[in-house]
Amino acid sequence: MSPNADFVWSAPADAEFRACPRLFWFQRLAPVGREPRERTTLVLRSLRSRRDWADDTVRNAIRWILDTLRKNGAPPAEETALQLLGKRLQKDFTDSGEGLYWDDPAKIVGLLEHEYDERDVSDEEWQEVFEHALVGLSHFYSSTLPELRQFPSAAWLDAGAGVCEIEGVRIAAQIGAAFRQGDDIIIFKWDTKSRGADDINSAALFAAQHEISAPNKIVVRERRLDINEATETRFSTDTFAAAKTALLAKAKELTALRDAPEKSFALSKSDEPCSTCRFVRICPKFNSPESAS
Repeated sequence: MSPNADFVWSAPADAEFRACPRLFWFQRLAPVGREPRERTTLVLRSLRSRRDWADDTVRNAIRWILDTLRKNGAPPAEETALQLLGKRLQKDFTDSGEGLYWDDPAKIVGLLEHEYDERDVSDEEWQEVFEHALVGLSHFYSSTLPELRQFPSAAWLDAGAGVCEIEGVRIAAQIGAAFRQGDDIIIFKWDTKSRGADDINSAALFAAQHEISAPNKIVVRERRLDINEATETRFSTDTFAAAKTALLAKAKELTALRDAPEKSFALSKSDEPCSTCRFVRICPKFNSPESAS
């Protein structure tokens, strides 16, 4: 069996491929294990930029808030959630700064800016990241949470990360919360940055397959928590079909490459992706004669 037989297409994976095919290979397909390069790949793969780390930590906090709401009938107090988020951010920041992620990258957060400390980040910029996360969670409490609490408990559907399989390819989706309202399925998504159409479309595709809903009954409500603005996408049969066709084409393209050798994945001709790449330490563009090709 192929070592990458379980490859799953996702909007972030596709963005990596479009930015730099070799980045995509390192992040999604490269072997990891005990050999020195494989071990280094594993650790570097786990690194997150400071903004992505803040976004992920806010989403984890929101998941805990919603779990508490569904279990107890009420969410934790906003002040409590903000205090816990601040403590989590500080612990992750400290552990990463000490390089502890090299010992256990699966459990300890590693930040890109700590691994590559030559990419100077000022104290003020780090403080902005902390504030960005706390403001995002506060916006969730003031805007999205009241919306979610309007739905009765019987209307809640399973949410979170999911995978749907269509025409032999697997497509990942991320759903914050989902509800059945009459014949409609209402999907809520939130983030502290824009994720793009592929992210919305994959969520709708997942809902249509797993909740057995007609495409024109799917509504996606997305909120940018950093600026506290919301948008709503209601699919028609035609727009859903177009979104499905586009996603399948991208997913099939990348799935077909899952067993290709490393050199099949071109190095970016531009240095722009390299400025934020986690794999510079092992990338042949910077570490071998291939960089001249």
